[in-house]
Amino acid sequence: SVDCGRSFQLNEQVLKIAEKYLKPGGHVILKAFPGSDHDELLALTKKLFKKFRIFKPKAVRKSSIEVYVVGSQKND
Repeated sequence: SVDCGRSFQLNEQVLKIAEKYLKPGGHVILKAFPGSDHDELLALTKKLFKKFRIFKPKAVRKSSIEVYVVGSQKND
């Protein structure tokens, strides 16, 4: 969907900014809509951070596909 594509593009830009400006050991949280680019988003996050996980808060409607990708401990 359009939301998935736009979400990926936005998150890709956030990761580029994080790569340039976020201090080593820093964290980032991305709101994502799983789609065709979801695996690529996870790969980019995994490359930049020592740890990452996918999180869906209880407050998110069960029918919603939105998830949060948490990148922890940015690599040096």
